Amino acid sequence: MHTISLDGTWNLFHYPEDEKNILHPDDPAASGLDSIPAQAPGNVELDLERTGELPEIFYADNIRSLRPLEEFL
Repeated sequence: MHTISLDGTWNLFHYPEDEKNILHPDDPAASGLDSIPAQAPGNVELDLERTGELPEIFYADNIRSLRPLEEFL
């Protein structure tokens, strides 16, 4: 059996839902979206915090500011 490790640093592309028509793994970079480094295994919110795109998540009630990101309309 051949195994592939997915651990390590990946590129995370993020954007508002329905803003881009992403159908293939090459589409985010081709559409001009910026990426941030993300750790696998990991957590998207912590990756966004590391790059300064989210405030320190576990400080005061900052975790509440993530609520809109968790809801689907």
